[in-house]
Amino acid sequence: MRDIPDEAYWSFAGIGNYQFMMNSIAISSGGGVRVGLEDNIFMNQSRTTLATNSDLLMRIHQVAEANEREILKASEMRNLLKLQPGNGKYGRKYP
Repeated sequence: MRDIPDEAYWSFAGIGNYQFMMNSIAISSGGGVRVGLEDNIFMNQSRTTLATNSDLLMRIHQVAEANEREILKASEMRNLLKLQPGNGKYGRKYP
């Protein structure tokens, strides 16, 4: 991680039991995350509590708040990455 340029936008992702662990490491290290049912349908490693996207997002918001990190709106991140607006449009904006 020390080789990542300061101006870079980066994130970690984890699947299944590793999603929350990788999200926590990324947030505490200054990176971004992706979270959702497409990567993990459970809230706990024992796989006894089914998750919802809302539950997963609330948990990430708590981790971000504990680390004094700001949550960006998708439109704000797309703008920083110079991507076209959402709603099914993909690709970079070119001058």
